[in-house]
Amino acid sequence: MKWTTKARIQNLIAALPGPLSDFCYYRMQRLAGGLRNPTPVKQIDGGCQLAAAIQEQRPLDGARVMEVGSGRSLAIPVLMWLLGAKRVLTVDLNRYLRPEVLRADLAYLRANQPWLNEQLAPLAGESGPTSGRLRDLLALDLEGPPARLPEDLLRLCGIDYRAPADAAALDLADGSIDVHLSRAVLEHVPPDDLAGILREASRVLKPDGLCVHLIDLSDHFQHQDTSISRVNFLRYSEAEWERLAGNRFMFMNRLRAGDYLTIFAEAGLELLDQSRVVDDEALRLIESGALPLDGRFEGRTPEDLATTRLLVVARPAPARA
Repeated sequence: MKWTTKARIQNLIAALPGPLSDFCYYRMQRLAGGLRNPTPVKQIDGGCQLAAAIQEQRPLDGARVMEVGSGRSLAIPVLMWLLGAKRVLTVDLNRYLRPEVLRADLAYLRANQPWLNEQLAPLAGESGPTSGRLRDLLALDLEGPPARLPEDLLRLCGIDYRAPADAAALDLADGSIDVHLSRAVLEHVPPDDLAGILREASRVLKPDGLCVHLIDLSDHFQHQDTSISRVNFLRYSEAEWERLAGNRFMFMNRLRAGDYLTIFAEAGLELLDQSRVVDDEALRLIESGALPLDGRFEGRTPEDLATTRLLVVARPAPARA
């Protein structure tokens, strides 16, 4: 499916009344999208990158973790629990969690335990809780009533799932969270809302807490339509892009790596580390002029524009005397 066709369909579905819109979009994803054969591979891969970045700074054992953007799966909260987190709070503006997706994720992990062990091995301490917790996780009943599986999983893993909930306005005490994280979420948040989420992260994190976010800066339409570049969306004006992808299902803020680092700093978060992936083809297109850029992106370095993945590790900035 060409990305423009997909964009038109999403805009039409987004215009439907709320519950009907959600139902139709989910059915479209199940029939012809990323949920045709759901697996937790991307979530586990991203979660392991987050966990590795966290563990370079502090252990996960006993940590209180908060995830922004639960989505339809609990793979990342489950992974953090497997690696020793004490409690995991996960929040989302919409209640997207689906028992059938949870069942598919757990069935995949059960059928591919050697692969999962291989992912966990570099992150699990020799005396950590991973093996016992994994045994309990894979023993969950996948054949019972659909509504029971989410309850059993949340209870077993100590996960507090809140949706709808606003990550920019949490009923949490100051300094009550050890780790604030997300995977492939922040690129879907409008800049003003993102600033609010990160200011709230600065408030709820402990002074030595970590803010660790894996951000996908690519044009997500390219994930299915490989005829376009991974930064194809940089050619459009704000008005054009709003018409194409201004719906709530595929909103992309198009912020570049430098923009994110500025927003983190303005929210009171001090950068500890960053890791970028620059797409070679995108870089060539930008440097050669083969990809025309909207005026919003002029004056940026080609490397910043061609960055398609950014991992940020930050902490609350020390209070100034």
